[in-house]
Amino acid sequence: MVIYPGCEKFEKHGNQELMDCFSKKINKGFLIELENLLAEINLKITQVKIDAKVKFQINADGEFVNLEIDGTQDEKILLKKSFINYAL
Repeated sequence: MVIYPGCEKFEKHGNQELMDCFSKKINKGFLIELENLLAEINLKITQVKIDAKVKFQINADGEFVNLEIDGTQDEKILLKKSFINYAL
């Protein structure tokens, strides 16, 4: 089980709470990167509707691998760049 920094306190509560914490932290960080990218092109998150899914794996070295984005071509471009910024 991958534990996101700051989620260690949920270890004693089981895997579901660890996964929930991981998901919340990833979503928050990813959203910040997406907002930063949109700000660079003078758009706000409220002006853009993104309805896409992002899938990834984390390997034994803690690296994000096998990124898959389901969405429009524009969504894929925005989300891939945001995710790469976030993951690095």
